Amino acid sequence: MSCHAIRDVNLDLGPGRSSVTLDPPLEHLRMLLNDVGEEQPSDWSLALIRMNPIGHGRALRTSLVGKNELCQACHHNEIHASVDPGFERPKCTSCHMQPQSMLDRPGNARNHLFPGANTAVPAVLGDDATATTFAGFLTGEKRLYLDNWGSAWELRPKGETGQHRALWLRTSADLIGDVKPGATVELRINTTNVGIEHHFPAAPLDLIDLWLEVDLRDAAGRVLLASGALDERGHLPPDAHRLGGYVLDNQGERLQFHRIWDTREDRIERHVANSESTVDVFPVTIPADVAVGELRLRARWNYRKLTQEFLDWAYGDTGARPPQVPVTSVARIDAQWPVAVDVAAGEARGAEVGS
Repeated sequence: MSCHAIRDVNLDLGPGRSSVTLDPPLEHLRMLLNDVGEEQPSDWSLALIRMNPIGHGRALRTSLVGKNELCQACHHNEIHASVDPGFERPKCTSCHMQPQSMLDRPGNARNHLFPGANTAVPAVLGDDATATTFAGFLTGEKRLYLDNWGSAWELRPKGETGQHRALWLRTSADLIGDVKPGATVELRINTTNVGIEHHFPAAPLDLIDLWLEVDLRDAAGRVLLASGALDERGHLPPDAHRLGGYVLDNQGERLQFHRIWDTREDRIERHVANSESTVDVFPVTIPADVAVGELRLRARWNYRKLTQEFLDWAYGDTGARPPQVPVTSVARIDAQWPVAVDVAAGEARGAEVGS
């Protein structure tokens, strides 16, 4: 009801500030409450609504419903909608208010669960179904149906309709240099935002973790490169390659424990805007006795809504072990590079291959 009662928004009040004008239809809302203010419409109220569904919809619909400005009233500090002249981009509601059926729920009305990236809250509350739904949205497994250019995210066979899988980030990997005993090569992972209409990540920078987990092994399974693996307590290593940034408080220090009343500004270290790319480079030293066969890469962009440091603090006085919230891979790549043996030279070498 808070959203449907907004009649006007002002996004020009300066950094970090906005305002909304609320004009709730009080007389209409009284039909939905019982005598003690609980949400329990009477049979008579329900009958009146069913006899005049158009009037019910009109009472709860403002000129802002369905427009990006309505969403930006609260989210403009974190999410800036893409503006590309020449063609229409999908709106906020195009993705986050897909039909109920997309969420495996009955009906085709627009959902009001607003699936996004917050798997932490339903997981901590024990709502596994909602956590699973949100994870499916993050990974693209939940099918999206978008009009206009949004449908061109992923190629599909001629004559086929609908979207099989939403593709948010496209990743590719290249191994630069010859794989020779004792040599150092470069692993480059390129990540492009091909399906998110706003920059990514777009969430409170002091609460989230978004990092690249990389594992590169030779044919014998020996680890040549490992980066971004969580420790047994769920903490992220400080040298992990990350997207996001941090928040400064009014004293110019990093904001601690999401004290939003003490926020001065966001400091974005790295994010990926729509249609833009970022590259992560890892030096890899090839051992003298590298196994002949294939180098195998497993790389994942992992996301979690709450950092383990925040959870440690939040549960610090309870005596219980802090939970570990779900980690979801929002993009992934598996690649192989063949390693051949130069019989004449008696050493291993690799072909430079991109995947």
